[in-house]
Amino acid sequence: LSYSQWEIQNSGVSVALRDVFFVDSLYGWAVGDSGTIIATADGGRTWIGKNGPIDSVEFRQVQFLNREIGFVGGNTIKKFSTHEARQVIFLRTTNSGINWERCDSSFGSDLSFGNMQFLDADNGWISINNIGSTGWDDRKGILLKTTDGGRSWSVLQEYNFLLVGAVAFFNVKQGYSFWSPFRDNYDDT
Repeated sequence: LSYSQWEIQNSGVSVALRDVFFVDSLYGWAVGDSGTIIATADGGRTWIGKNGPIDSVEFRQVQFLNREIGFVGGNTIKKFSTHEARQVIFLRTTNSGINWERCDSSFGSDLSFGNMQFLDADNGWISINNIGSTGWDDRKGILLKTTDGGRSWSVLQEYNFLLVGAVAFFNVKQGYSFWSPFRDNYDDT
């Protein structure tokens, strides 16, 4: 039995990186806190910043379809003296991350990014959650679909008191999503 060896690579950034995606053995992207988007063209040996648009952003996921077309999702975070507010941010690039287009205007406020998946440049899904911004009763998970690369979104499923997480689609008609009940900070024993 033989196992491949891991090599430590230096990303060149000092913030937490939260996701990485490679389209082949050379080209990959990583995203993380403080709006960080970095890319490599040499299998991770060197990384270059790709103009993260907003410093108060926590990017959670990145997916590229090829070396040019890609998507990143996460949350903008605003800190107040009494609470922290989140809003979904979703970006699309068609030129390897040189420029990014915001595609999140239809999500509204007080929502948190869950997960995303794209099959091609047009067809994709995103899960977002309202985690109780105004109280227990407004908690819900929402699964949305796009057929135009994220420029517009339609709601597929919306459930009160359920949190939607991962999404996995095999084609435009067959897929799965993971839903779980919201839990408050209490002991119900």
